[in-house]
Amino acid sequence: MVGLGLSKTNKIGNGAADLSDNDAAMVGAIPEVTITTGGYGQNNHSIDFGFKALASLGDKVWRDDNQNGIQDAGEPGVAGITVTLYDNAGIVIGTTVTDAYGLYLFDNLTPATYQVGFTAPANYNFTTQTNNTDNTVLTGGSTAANGSDVNATTGRSANIVLTAGELERNIDAGLIFSQPANNSIGDRVWLDTDGGGTQNGTEPGISGVTVTLFASDGVTIVATTVTDANGNYLFSGLPATTNYIVGITLPAGLTFTSTTGTTPGNATINSDVSATTGKTTTINTGAAGNQITGIDAGLILTNSATASLGDKVWIDLPGGTANVQDAGEPGLAGVTVNLYRDANADGIINGAEASTPYATTVTDAFGNYIFNNLPAVALPGTVYQVRFVLPGGYTFVTANVGTDDFKNSDADATGLTKLYRISAGQRNLSVDAGVTQNSPAGTARLGDMVWFDADNDGIQDAGEPGIAGVTVTLFNSGGTAIGTTSTDAYGYYQFINLAAGSYSVGFSNLPAGYSFTSSTGTTPADATTNSDANPATGRTANFALLAAQSLQGLDAGLIAGIASGLGSIGNKVWYDLPTGTTGVQDAGELGVAGVTVTLLDAGADGIVGNGDDGASRTTITNALGEYIFTGLPAGNYAVQFSNLPGSYTVTTANAGIDDNLDSDGGAVGTGGAPAGASRTGVYNLGAGEDNLTVDLGLVPPANTNTLGNYVWFDKNSDGIQDVAEQGIAGVMVTLYNNAGTAIALTTTNLNGEYLFTGLADGNYSTGFTNLPAGFDFTTASITNTANGSDADRTSGRTAIVTLNAGNRNDRSLDAGLISSRAALGNYVWMDSNGDGVQTAGELPVAGVTVSLFRPGFGLDGIAGNADDALPVASMITDQNGQYLLKIYFPELTRWHLQPYQVEFYLLNRMLAETII
Repeated sequence: MVGLGLSKTNKIGNGAADLSDNDAAMVGAIPEVTITTGGYGQNNHSIDFGFKALASLGDKVWRDDNQNGIQDAGEPGVAGITVTLYDNAGIVIGTTVTDAYGLYLFDNLTPATYQVGFTAPANYNFTTQTNNTDNTVLTGGSTAANGSDVNATTGRSANIVLTAGELERNIDAGLIFSQPANNSIGDRVWLDTDGGGTQNGTEPGISGVTVTLFASDGVTIVATTVTDANGNYLFSGLPATTNYIVGITLPAGLTFTSTTGTTPGNATINSDVSATTGKTTTINTGAAGNQITGIDAGLILTNSATASLGDKVWIDLPGGTANVQDAGEPGLAGVTVNLYRDANADGIINGAEASTPYATTVTDAFGNYIFNNLPAVALPGTVYQVRFVLPGGYTFVTANVGTDDFKNSDADATGLTKLYRISAGQRNLSVDAGVTQNSPAGTARLGDMVWFDADNDGIQDAGEPGIAGVTVTLFNSGGTAIGTTSTDAYGYYQFINLAAGSYSVGFSNLPAGYSFTSSTGTTPADATTNSDANPATGRTANFALLAAQSLQGLDAGLIAGIASGLGSIGNKVWYDLPTGTTGVQDAGELGVAGVTVTLLDAGADGIVGNGDDGASRTTITNALGEYIFTGLPAGNYAVQFSNLPGSYTVTTANAGIDDNLDSDGGAVGTGGAPAGASRTGVYNLGAGEDNLTVDLGLVPPANTNTLGNYVWFDKNSDGIQDVAEQGIAGVMVTLYNNAGTAIALTTTNLNGEYLFTGLADGNYSTGFTNLPAGFDFTTASITNTANGSDADRTSGRTAIVTLNAGNRNDRSLDAGLISSRAALGNYVWMDSNGDGVQTAGELPVAGVTVSLFRPGFGLDGIAGNADDALPVASMITDQNGQYLLKIYFPELTRWHLQPYQVEFYLLNRMLAETII
């Protein structure tokens, strides 16, 4: 019976009413009644089957393409949607799925209250609900019949009351396509080299710039990213029709270019970021799937975004290491140096960039040159190249020999260097050119230095400067003068193209008031740091010069004659770091090398620039930042400092009460100083007065960082800097960024200190190389971070440190070195009286072979290898009976703890042995 359903069983109950109720119950799909018959002749006329009219419920799920909540012509049904029927208590009655047309139906429903729920598929939401109730049979074509009946949030209809026989065919659900959050905003941050506010096609992107996506309030951060190697960035997965603001964090040394767009992204090549706020105006992501490109930021260099590049042209003498700057090798003055710049920032120098120098200079009296105030960006840096113009009579040495970029030559055979990429604030003073003087084959040379022996000990000590302008005369064996030269700005001199023979050297034309220090050498050039000039005659003894020999070390030390009334002015240029007292030299603040210092003679009226001024003198600060002008008569003087590091400013003058520690120079370009220079006031120097208080402090650019500290000889090998342990000069220190890329180099100064300045916020580490021969790293300290060694013993690298506003000046990265060599020796003598004591008159024994053994370990320090029975060192006593065995420890902890055996042999006969 189609359309009918069984009534409720025994709805009325037993008794008389039982004649009219339904007694059947459904057994499977069939209504049944179980009957038990009575006695014979007994009748039961109350067995009834009652039926009622059933209802049905259904309709359609469709795709509401125009999102108006109405089934419009052409909008298709959606197949496969799960539809759930609930009773009035929310209990699931049944489920079905829509067919190919989006239709569904629940039929044979008992009249009652129901609710229909729909499950939206992925990437779909429900459209706007247009029918809140739908309890009557609606005629086709009405808005209600074609509307969506489900709550857009819950996906369920309102309650639906079905009556007997009701056919409800209007419970619909409209779906709208909702793509995943796939809108995006992005584009590029670039260096606007021409300042035009638009990208001209050749201007480079800037990598590593932080870009922030803000909510529409411009405060709430939604996401951050950094630009890639090409300056591009992208925020993806954004919802449609949502407002955002993009902000740019400026790298050091850069600022925003002009904004040429009125609406963000209205042109794909303009800059959209406010130069004031660093943010765009509001950007709406638009319709689903919209990809917004063209949100760009152009950056330009600030006045402080400068760098420096330079160093030295030197003469590579035959007596030292070929192609490397050795101590005492003089600079070459007057060499033209051309600088070329990658103007269009394409990473190469060609065309007009390569044919027309960006800047030109010449080496000074010391062979030094520097290009200051060079435009440079923080990231990725600006590309420069140097060409040295070779003077006549010289040839460039081989470039890039060895690993120390501060000591090798960078010029090829034509004088051209490689490309250098330097960043804002960077000071690259490693671009050198070595040259050799062209001399006939087989000829010899000689020379070295005249210096100021400040402590009058006859030895060249660290920091004692050379003296320029001293006349040096070369004499032959008969005492005839055969050549004359003068010491250069560093105090060096040289005679070349000499034949083998006997010579002597004389020094004359000393600065007024100077005389010779004590002579500490018994043979000329027997030590490279002594004074060889006889204090009375100014002449060395005669010496032999061999064919093709380079004899260096023929020196003369000078001392000032105080009685003559001559004085001196000098002291130091230093980095005045923010962590210390402003304007005062604090402990640990390092000197600045390479600054040009000019002494201005202000004449009798004490005013620089008037007609009575005397001649000026010039020097440069040494590795410790120190300088000195000596041999000065009483008078009025001012000091001027130039070639200052780019982006640095002069600190506060005359701070504190100690004139030995304060800064004396005025702000750059003031007090009569030219642009880029700082000048002191005028000092009245009395007869014989030494004024060593004239200093200059330089302050790093704001919001930049410094990193450095110390390399020392860890004499007791405990990994800790002890009071008596000394610094080690000349160790190369490399600065690495967070990616492990080397970005800067320096070397430790005479005190073992080093410092990197002008660093942007970020993560850094250092590495130590070019250790002195016979040294290795000590054990890294884990208990004393301030004074312990931080260098890994294998790699020489430190751990990473973070520099930011909370750690602007980090002076914690140290390296302790320990000797990997030892020496053992002394003397073999003929003990005539057999008492075991060296007695006067007992003669030395030459020719004795002395051998050092490590029983069972040998040279490699490993037991069981083939060298266990071999000596680790051996030599023969000299004519004085002396010997010295030098030992290298390839692995310190293994070697130091083992005993040694020394054996003495003469003509293959053992004389003695001992255990040490």
